[in-house]
Amino acid sequence: MSLIYIDSFDHRNWTNDGEKLTQGQRCSYLYARGGVGQGAQVSGATSQRWLSGFGASRTLFTGVAWRVNYDFAFGPSAIMFYGNHGNQFEFNVTLNPDWSMTSCGLTSAANVFRARTWNYVEVKTKMHVSSSGGLNGEIIVKCNGVSVISSSGVLNRNSQNQLGWTTYDGIGLYGNGNNSGDYDDWYILNDTDSGAIDSYGNPMPNNNFLGDVVVRAIYPINSGSVKQLTSFPAAGVTASYMNVNETASRNAGGTILDTAPNLTNYNYSAVSASADLYKYQQISVPGTGIIYGIQMVPAVWKSDSFVKGFSNVISSSATCLTGSRQSIADTTNYFAGTTNIFESNPDTPLTGWSTSSLNAAEFGIMVQD
Repeated sequence: MSLIYIDSFDHRNWTNDGEKLTQGQRCSYLYARGGVGQGAQVSGATSQRWLSGFGASRTLFTGVAWRVNYDFAFGPSAIMFYGNHGNQFEFNVTLNPDWSMTSCGLTSAANVFRARTWNYVEVKTKMHVSSSGGLNGEIIVKCNGVSVISSSGVLNRNSQNQLGWTTYDGIGLYGNGNNSGDYDDWYILNDTDSGAIDSYGNPMPNNNFLGDVVVRAIYPINSGSVKQLTSFPAAGVTASYMNVNETASRNAGGTILDTAPNLTNYNYSAVSASADLYKYQQISVPGTGIIYGIQMVPAVWKSDSFVKGFSNVISSSATCLTGSRQSIADTTNYFAGTTNIFESNPDTPLTGWSTSSLNAAEFGIMVQD
């Protein structure tokens, strides 16, 4: 896939480091921009939230809404990039006292970043991979749609001599000391050619900056056309979709107190190829808006001693699409990343998702041995 990760920060507590292939330290929450949902506030001494495990790429694009709600002081928040499977720090994008931005030794004009309000920052990075013949890395930083740093022939890695680490495999959202960073609406993609085809025969069109995007979490509102899993508690006590539609509870300030889903009710089956589909909340997109892709984020675990897996399932009008098998463990995990990203409507792969097609589709999972 070219779109490899999106996050709304809306649907779970990030204190569980096992969720969504994440690792990191302290993270609290705040109300998101626009008054819908919530964003992540990363705070505390040398604190960060970083994502790894989404696949290695020499070229990455990322975009995130970023707010700095304090007078500038030493140790600002930053967007950080890692190689070597998320363990090797390579470079960051950070701020200066005059609200300019700096990355890879390059600095923008002053006041390109606006204090105490949401900015949308996007970064393209192509890793330098040669120890001879000059630098061949590339960096572009955009703030609110305007290119503020742009250069080829840069290092954008920690050391020229570390030739074994030729790709990026981690991005961090960083806070330092008392200076928290507020983040929302995060996307990551690579530069897969738009003519490439994914494993389902659909094109992969997202291979450049997406602009100021909004990422939203939606939840099941009804059972779908396939109901083959068994409900716990017993069927008849509640509709199957109500076992999987819970959101995490929050206090009055919006901070998540526990992590959805709870384990008091769920749907299950030991029979391979059995499935459940669910209808989801309707979305509304402005007439000029583009749906770049969806990311299914099921929470799955197994309770028997045998190897088990699952696949995502999408039913869209005339097409029922079954995703690739994913192995599951004995503990609850959210599944996200490239295998759960669907950039195109399987009915109309050349035109992608429309609001009506997304609202009409059903989504669920299938048990796989």
